[in-house]
Amino acid sequence: MSEINNLNNGVIYIVGHGGAGFVSLDNKLPINSFKSVTKAIEKQNADGVEVDVQMSADNQLMLFHDDLLETATYCSGCISAISAEELEECQYKSYGTLNFSKEKLITLDVIMSRFSQRKVKPMVFLDTKTIANCTENNYNIVEKNMIEKIDLIIKKYNAQSWVHVMSGSEDFLLKMQQLNPGIKLWIDGDFNTNIPIANAHNFYGVSGNSSAVTSEQISFAHSNGIYALLFGFKAQAGILSAIKKNPDYLQTDNIILTQQILLQD
Repeated sequence: MSEINNLNNGVIYIVGHGGAGFVSLDNKLPINSFKSVTKAIEKQNADGVEVDVQMSADNQLMLFHDDLLETATYCSGCISAISAEELEECQYKSYGTLNFSKEKLITLDVIMSRFSQRKVKPMVFLDTKTIANCTENNYNIVEKNMIEKIDLIIKKYNAQSWVHVMSGSEDFLLKMQQLNPGIKLWIDGDFNTNIPIANAHNFYGVSGNSSAVTSEQISFAHSNGIYALLFGFKAQAGILSAIKKNPDYLQTDNIILTQQILLQD
């Protein structure tokens, strides 16, 4: 760990992707589900989790990754067209031989309430999603409601120090910043493009796929006081490659393996 040069004094924080990671032989829970998110923190001791948030028709923040419900659940349509009460009855589809029938969609509030009771709060990264095909006629309204709802839930749980907000949209992040200047904001995408943007607007960090990011880019971000998060790996080679770039955070689909490699490094 002493060889790692980052803004966390040589510590790389581990963030579970969608909770405990995407479904695999090692992880048999659907992403963004209650069991997956709590497993990452309470059983695997991750430092934080990344979850995907979308707005329901009645302006509740729901955890769900895909554009349409039918790709991962027995429900159909867009999150933004259905109430939270109805969405909470949507069961995840089986995946191969894995039966997820007991796992249903949850609101962000469920997770925030759970984690707010912990003495040491885990980091919660909110990957904000306003699905274009679902919100093309009312995008500005959905975006505005999401920004306001995120701000409210952070204030409700006094979570400004442990909640991070992520988006690939500079405009979205600026609106979020205008409402609450203290929120930790991350811009996602190309590092060459986004480091100057983060620097200009005092965003907390930049995130990107490890395969497209160099150690030189991360060093440049660090020289400007900008944190770096890498994702897009699961196997040992990918994790090792990401570690050698000196990031501050690793968003991983294999929490245990990432922990083991960091301990051995």
